[in-house]
Amino acid sequence: MDFSSFVARRGSENGAKTVVCHKHDGERKRMLSLLSEFSKYSLAELSYKALF
Repeated sequence: MDFSSFVARRGSENGAKTVVCHKHDGERKRMLSLLSEFSKYSLAELSYKALF
């Protein structure tokens, strides 16, 4: 499940106001996970994952 659908699902469960919080928090977590995966992947692979 991609993150945007997760945000939409959580938002509908918890009320519309929480969507922004979950989205912002998720973007931060996504960046942290990309950074943590940096050691496992080449730069080209990370760039591909970030774009697609």
